Amino acid sequence: MDVLIDEAVGIGCDWGTTSLRAYLLGRDAQIIEKIETQKGIMSIKDGDFEKVFEEIIGTWMDLNPTCPIVLSGMIGSRQGWLEAPYVQCPAQLNQLAKKLTVINLIRKRKVFLVPGLTFKDEEGIPDVMRGEEIQILGSSSTVDQKEQLICLPGSHSKWVRVSCSNVIAFSTYMTGETYEAVRKNTILSKTLEPDAWSEEAFMSGVQYSKRNKNILSQLFHVRTQILFNELSTDESTSFLSGLLIGHELKSALHNSNGLEIHLIGDKALTKIYGDAISEFGRTAIQVDADIVTDGYYALLKQIAEHVG
Repeated sequence: MDVLIDEAVGIGCDWGTTSLRAYLLGRDAQIIEKIETQKGIMSIKDGDFEKVFEEIIGTWMDLNPTCPIVLSGMIGSRQGWLEAPYVQCPAQLNQLAKKLTVINLIRKRKVFLVPGLTFKDEEGIPDVMRGEEIQILGSSSTVDQKEQLICLPGSHSKWVRVSCSNVIAFSTYMTGETYEAVRKNTILSKTLEPDAWSEEAFMSGVQYSKRNKNILSQLFHVRTQILFNELSTDESTSFLSGLLIGHELKSALHNSNGLEIHLIGDKALTKIYGDAISEFGRTAIQVDADIVTDGYYALLKQIAEHVG
């Protein structure tokens, strides 16, 4: 559709490994138009990101020649268009516009790359995120400014401590990717039923994770319980999911008593995590994944103030 120039205030683009989601935003983070495509950075074999960007966003840029454009996610990684350096935590998200990396397009238009964040734990081991910082920035406009715990579940789940728009610390858990690897590439693949789901079996897996046993041993017990008819194949995948998420929560919730928990992401996935969190005696507030548009809008306002 043709979008009038004076309606739009900016373009936000979440360009990840496997997909691209772009938002043409109006006042108060209103979504005027949205584009979703599977043109993730790994699909662009020749590295000509500008050509692909023009194909997808070119019409928006034609109709809105003065709107600032913000790109976040893996597009700013070493494998992306241009590497945007990481910002060390604690990081002030309300000052993110001062850390942007600029790309000058052939059409003489600027594109701003959002930096990722990095944090070193008490042993000095680094962790990183790219893209989630925009969702966290967006959530800070809808929740209290006191210290809280934000979880962004997925292939690589992020658990982030935030206070007054400052990212204090975070940890990454390869839960989703581990689930897929175990389900497809281990002996368990012969007995798991991938298309079945059982809430009861999922919660049983979460409960089993709370026992004082090693996860590597417990993974094999998924198989043995099936062999001795203590777990059906229809329940096995759900049990495995609960077991892995339970172990994630055991670590992520440690020393977090009193902190409010916010779950940002797909509604089905955040519900599953919310159910698992309840097994640990905690409650969580679900936040829709489209909160990312509030993050882009907040960053666009920063750009207007700091960059011009």
